[in-house]
Amino acid sequence: MIENKYPIFERGRILKIEMLEHLRDFPLDIFNIFLKNYSNGILKGFDIKIEENYIVLSSGIIVHDKKLYYNKDRTVIKYKENEGDINLNRVIILKLKFLQQKDIKDFRIRDTKIYMDDKEIKSDEIEICRFKLKNEARLRMDHEDFEDLDTEYNTINLINSTYSNIENQTIHPYIIKFFYREMLKFDIQNQLDLNFCLNASNNNLISREYIINYLKLRLNLAEDMSFNNQNIYNLLLQTLNTTKGVGKKNQNPNYFNKKILID
Repeated sequence: MIENKYPIFERGRILKIEMLEHLRDFPLDIFNIFLKNYSNGILKGFDIKIEENYIVLSSGIIVHDKKLYYNKDRTVIKYKENEGDINLNRVIILKLKFLQQKDIKDFRIRDTKIYMDDKEIKSDEIEICRFKLKNEARLRMDHEDFEDLDTEYNTINLINSTYSNIENQTIHPYIIKFFYREMLKFDIQNQLDLNFCLNASNNNLISREYIINYLKLRLNLAEDMSFNNQNIYNLLLQTLNTTKGVGKKNQNPNYFNKKILID
């Protein structure tokens, strides 16, 4: 038998500790079930905008060690103090660090810290984005095309972002969305491409396994090939360039909304 028990708060009833404990534990139990098989990383949000010398992150939800962290407010990070005062001609990584849990009075607190440095990601950190900045330059997030996602300087790079998914981390949905939108500009003839684009357009997150299997079949890749985030991006770019080379520009905005009429 599956029992679902909910406290009843009505006038005349005695407020019991058990009722409050259930009110506390119920949402946590739900989240624990939901997050059971999810990897560490961003689950939702933390979208990036650039405003002058600042990186602005939207609110978001993160998973780390099967625990849920959320930021309900936007976060503003200054990526540059003054023009030309810092040599940022190196890879700078914007990170979120998970701090040690602590109990203060009536609350258990799990804090995080967002900061930048040029060190490798540690086990208690996740990567939000990275960039290389030339002196007297400003960052940008307005990528012109899929290849521009990996522009070396002055451009936000999301390729190695730590994005959560079931069992294994996956590629940032911004990259996948950019890929299938570029692909849909052409008259797609390959059924693998068509299936991937339709699936990606209908789902916010695509699993790492699905992306890798698509690339293996599409490009006839070896089974033992390495598939880190950078390689996956490079292979997606190769697929897109191949499609551009053989496909005609699609002039019909309703290409995937065609109807079949039966008389």
